[in-house]
Amino acid sequence: MNHPVAEFMNKNRQVAVVVSAARQPVNGRAIPHPTDAKALAATLAWVKYPTDVCVLALGSLPETVLHAYRAQGAEVLDKRPEQANEADWVADLAARCADMAVVVFGTEADASVNPTLADGMLAYRLAEAMQRPLIEQVVAVEQIVGALNVEQALAKGARRRLQLRVPVILLMHPNTEAKPRYAAQRGQIGTAAGTAA
Repeated sequence: MNHPVAEFMNKNRQVAVVVSAARQPVNGRAIPHPTDAKALAATLAWVKYPTDVCVLALGSLPETVLHAYRAQGAEVLDKRPEQANEADWVADLAARCADMAVVVFGTEADASVNPTLADGMLAYRLAEAMQRPLIEQVVAVEQIVGALNVEQALAKGARRRLQLRVPVILLMHPNTEAKPRYAAQRGQIGTAAGTAA
């Protein structure tokens, strides 16, 4: 008899990584958000198939930022349409991620780039809307049959390991050991309507 969680992972094995842009402090140009880039790097390190990772780009990201995320190894990058407020972002992501096994976030958005996401609560509100558990301060993930082994940072440098069933939402710790690695750009960039950019 198949494990129900394993069946979900087989049918709905895609992992969404939500990313946005930040401002370079010296020249003010848009760059990949550092914590989002690390969250993507961490995800690409534990998924079995990179093609299962779908990067969801929020806000008006310039092509340089989109291509930088692609160069990390993302096969598919989906540009989500601009939303007027956080509630609309939640509704858009809840619909887009309904069949995703895991949704991964960095720690927070840059208010100067995405003012509608300035309070850093998007992951929590998405978890509430989708009725999924949210695990924060994640520093490492390992995929096993039917579940995820997650290492979580605690106060005073302590760590604990959790075994999680999917679907679940993960909020990565900014000090995750994963580091972005950039290679030749590949994959595709699409809009919410599915057309190539």
